[in-house]
Amino acid sequence: MWGYGMMGYGMMGAMFLWWVILLGGVILVGYGAVQMLRNKKGSGNQALEQLKMRLAMGEISQDEYLERKHLLQG
Repeated sequence: MWGYGMMGYGMMGAMFLWWVILLGGVILVGYGAVQMLRNKKGSGNQALEQLKMRLAMGEISQDEYLERKHLLQG
């Protein structure tokens, strides 16, 4: 008899909106975490590339290169 009565479609809409916001937040946090991991991994590769360039240009010795490479990868 009441049908959608007192609560009506407004309450259902608010509930739907709540779940959309919650799901969007979870997706946003997940996306941010993936981006942070990619940047962290990429920065290590960039540092290794710079180290290789310094070795190639003669700025550091082979021993120093190997020691720093070990630190970067460890």
